[in-house]
Amino acid sequence: MSEIDLPTLYCPFQSTVSSHAATVDQRTMDWGRAFGLITSDASAQRFQSARFGWLAAYLAPNVSLETLQLLSDWNTWAIMWDDVCDRPHLRAQPTHLARYHAHFLTLLRGDTLVGIESPFADALWNIRQRLLRYANTVQLRQFITHVAEFFSGCVWEATNRAKQCCIDVATYIRMRRFTSGMYTALKVVEIADQIALPRTIWRYPTVTRLRERATNAVCWANDIISLHQEIQRGDMHNLIIILQQTHHGALTSSIAQAVTLHDGEVQAFLTAEQAIPSFGARIDHHIDRYAALLRSFMYGNLAWSALSGRYGLAQEDQAYALGESHAPTPLRTHERLMRTTQH
Repeated sequence: MSEIDLPTLYCPFQSTVSSHAATVDQRTMDWGRAFGLITSDASAQRFQSARFGWLAAYLAPNVSLETLQLLSDWNTWAIMWDDVCDRPHLRAQPTHLARYHAHFLTLLRGDTLVGIESPFADALWNIRQRLLRYANTVQLRQFITHVAEFFSGCVWEATNRAKQCCIDVATYIRMRRFTSGMYTALKVVEIADQIALPRTIWRYPTVTRLRERATNAVCWANDIISLHQEIQRGDMHNLIIILQQTHHGALTSSIAQAVTLHDGEVQAFLTAEQAIPSFGARIDHHIDRYAALLRSFMYGNLAWSALSGRYGLAQEDQAYALGESHAPTPLRTHERLMRTTQH
């Protein structure tokens, strides 16, 4: 961010990165090549710079290698498809997108591949087959529901671009949880790492608030970090841009408002976490694991954003340096991107 000062965000969580990070990062690149998602030297360089494997390693630092690889490959698929949805030939074509999505969902539901499919279809089928090693019927259906929500968010964005319509803040907040794809990533880890909770607990108000607050925090952090790129692309789908359009204020004040909203979500998460009652030792153990996963998502999203070349922060803000072991060593993380205490 050269033209826009990067604010610091409240992040009181201590997290680690998986020891499998470098392995998963290389395997994800190999997976992308194998399925034709990487088609040129230029796309390979962008892929390598993004460090998708490190994203998974920060989001879920304590899971098995197999779970981490599945999460990394799924995240990569979703991020790359989201990028495709933003290309000129599709970014304002909701009907075309909906056709792609309908086909993808039939594959996830079990329709077999027919003939030569697209790289994205082939890779998605591979994700499904691997997910079936861990998921029962109900869990797979839950994952597909979240993927359908993600797809609906992509179509919603394309519709907005086609109609050039204004977006109100409340609608954007609701839809951003879907467009982020975070619910899909959480579900992959829940399934593969066997975080098992009864449906009544998943729907318990405090647990629901925990998930929503963490998701909002990740979404607002992403919108703040990616603001410069979205202004350059002329994209309207960013909390700061919508706040500015709604209140007709200065960009700097809208950034400050977005930071306040982000920090408020983090604080609300901490409050909700303290308010969860006991449901017995077994259920409490799984809730604790789930809450730890949500904390890792909030911290890991910021840590990866600083490391990845996707947002241009690694070079411009010098948030991380690579040591001899090729593991990221924080240098100015709390100064430039995170703070552990509120002002």
